[in-house]
Amino acid sequence: MAVPAPTRGLEAHTAAFERAGLTPAALPALRDHDLRELGMVTLGPRRRLIAAATADAQPACSDAQHVAPGDSGLRRGHGGVSGPGKHPVMAAARRGIGGASASARRALPEWQAVPGTRIVVDRFGRAAEQASGCRSWILTHFHSDHYRGLTTRFKAGVIYCTLITATLVHQQLKVPWERLRVVELGRPVLVGGVRVTFLDANHCPGAAMALLEPPGRPPVLHTGDCRWHSGMAAEAALVAVRGRCNLVLDTTYCAPHYTFPPQPQVVQFVLEAVRAEAFNPGTLFLFGCYTIGKERLFLEVARALQRKVYVSASKLRVLQALGLPPEYSCLLTTNDKAAHLQAVPLWRVRLKHMARILRHYRGRYNTIVAFRPCGWAHNTGRGRTGRGRRRQEGTLIIYQVPYSEHSSFEELRQAVAWLQPRRLVPSVGNDGGPRAAEMVRLLRAPGPPPGEED
Repeated sequence: MAVPAPTRGLEAHTAAFERAGLTPAALPALRDHDLRELGMVTLGPRRRLIAAATADAQPACSDAQHVAPGDSGLRRGHGGVSGPGKHPVMAAARRGIGGASASARRALPEWQAVPGTRIVVDRFGRAAEQASGCRSWILTHFHSDHYRGLTTRFKAGVIYCTLITATLVHQQLKVPWERLRVVELGRPVLVGGVRVTFLDANHCPGAAMALLEPPGRPPVLHTGDCRWHSGMAAEAALVAVRGRCNLVLDTTYCAPHYTFPPQPQVVQFVLEAVRAEAFNPGTLFLFGCYTIGKERLFLEVARALQRKVYVSASKLRVLQALGLPPEYSCLLTTNDKAAHLQAVPLWRVRLKHMARILRHYRGRYNTIVAFRPCGWAHNTGRGRTGRGRRRQEGTLIIYQVPYSEHSSFEELRQAVAWLQPRRLVPSVGNDGGPRAAEMVRLLRAPGPPPGEED
């Protein structure tokens, strides 16, 4: 049967999903940058697939509740758990959906419009403005799937965010400064009568969790995108709401097989790999990254080796907005001839792009070693190792390294076990029904969180 025109061509990406070990349950969790990592370089197919996932996963009412773990209808294969089902790309192609349904657009789910407030988190655009009628907006960090719909024409109220995020919103999106309010980490502010405290999310630079305390209602901890670590348990604001807050949790990797190692271990692995491959003076090293995100990998390697790292002029402008310490900023250069370490868009860490780069530098470099940092690289498929996988074709070498700025499944369980929230609301892959209920069941399962057993 012919594939409908709006989604024609998506079948070509089936193999990429299978190589990454992704199941149908992962589709609603995938973001635009994830699809680029999987090889969907062209914008059109990415947008169609995201639209299909959104329409399939969004609930139709603003007070969407997660289903109690004991409710009927639970089944494996939802909420990030591997299970049988159609391949997500093929399913999207067969559905032929061009965008979210009208009913899904009528109101916002509670992980975007916080109950008991007139505050919207990480959702912009005309539909969000019409659905919420609010004048206060929170942007947890500067990633496109969170600021989608935000443009220079935004006039619906005031956006609260960190200084780094505000700087990037103004610099990259041209949103006027008068529409932005900078919030310092750890210093509460009043937003529409609601006490709001921003806390470090350990995600990309400038990313913050938002603790909202509406009068007369339970506190709400909205993690945005977050990588939980044990040090967060020392945060006084979190200690104060432990056991009594409602938790809106970043569930990007809510599946037991996502047990990637802590970031410092992966950084050390990459540093060791660079040193091992540097025996050949004709080697060029590439480090995949986002517009903002995953900088820590190449910055730490450059600092440890005391070598310059090349970045494009546009990337340099972004990095300059981060307020990097001098020990890092002094190692950046826009002269590609002055550095054999280069930061490149993550989608360019692919053999065909690397071959073009090698041809461009013919006579100067004879080998390219590239690092592809991605949490999706760490799964139960073949070739799994603890900190990375090495693949070589001729003089092109790619290291797939499980470096993620989202919480692993173990870390999600640790966060829930420590916070002991009254209610748990997944913010990624939440269908308002069985998929959300299965995630809640997994995260609240009795016993010590994985990785803490004796």
